[in-house]
Amino acid sequence: MNLVQLPAQIGLLTNLRDLVLNDNQLTELPAEIGELVNLRSIQLTNNQLTQLPAQIGRLSALRELRLNGNPLTHLPDEFWELTGLNILYLAQTRLLYLPSAIERFSGLLALDLSYTEMRHLPAEIGGLNSLRYLGLSGNHLTSLPQEFERPAIEGSLQLTDRAGEPMPPEILRLANWDALRMRYAPWALMPQGVQRILNPRVHPRIAAGLAAMLASHAAEGYNELKRAIAEWWARVRQSHDIDPALLADLKARLALVGWLDSAEDVAA
Repeated sequence: MNLVQLPAQIGLLTNLRDLVLNDNQLTELPAEIGELVNLRSIQLTNNQLTQLPAQIGRLSALRELRLNGNPLTHLPDEFWELTGLNILYLAQTRLLYLPSAIERFSGLLALDLSYTEMRHLPAEIGGLNSLRYLGLSGNHLTSLPQEFERPAIEGSLQLTDRAGEPMPPEILRLANWDALRMRYAPWALMPQGVQRILNPRVHPRIAAGLAAMLASHAAEGYNELKRAIAEWWARVRQSHDIDPALLADLKARLALVGWLDSAEDVAA
């Protein structure tokens, strides 16, 4: 409807359960939205919100909040009173960080932080034991909290083309996640990342060969580079002087970070 504002009278709709305002031009919400104490869902995707009123913290019945696609740069302190949330979408905002108060959202099932301005995540995010989906696509993340090593989360992690930012080495700990979807631009496959992938016990010749192969194909696109890696692996797995257990470990690591399609697809 191209709404640019909501009237203060919306606060009179105290029995309202769902409020859907996607794809409008709202730049702010009236303080009276805090009167809608029975709201269970608010959808505000693709508006122009730069801030939220403190009164939003009064919505204790809220279970779903979608704020993706708004130029939000921060969230008010009162926001962290919404401890009943199950679904929180903050993708495509301008948020720089999450405070440690995220640990209060222990009932979250889905949290989408894709395409924000975040470079780090708080350790407390690892305490969200109910979480089943975590979206981290397209961020500037160069590290992940150690607390991410939990099997219950379906992780979606995509490092887009941000030159000069290395691949987080902690990715290798995510092998226990139910599903992990990752895609790397060619810069993420540069030789400086080789030692983060390889088991340090792998034969030096294998490490040197992978580094050389990556360097020679560094300027190629993702699909071409991946094809070259698959061909290199086909040769490596024929080695007779490498412990088969180490080769199996290497195969799994390469598949985990997306350099091979899967451990099953490249089985010897």
